[in-house]
Amino acid sequence: MGIASVLPVLRWSGPDEDAREAAVRNWKRVVQIAVDLGVNVINTEFSGRPEKAEESERAFFRSMEELPSTSVST
Repeated sequence: MGIASVLPVLRWSGPDEDAREAAVRNWKRVVQIAVDLGVNVINTEFSGRPEKAEESERAFFRSMEELPSTSVST
């Protein structure tokens, strides 16, 4: 029996750009580790900052634009 899923919680929707960029780098690593472990499901949350909803939404979409460039070999 293997690992069913992973739940990394990273600040990839936060309005702080340095933290967002670090989170995206870490997400790319999470994807690779999940593949290496044979994990097919990655769960997460997209919380951002409620008091900065618009900035958080923009940060989320910037992060989404960067993640497709992640190439994973199986």
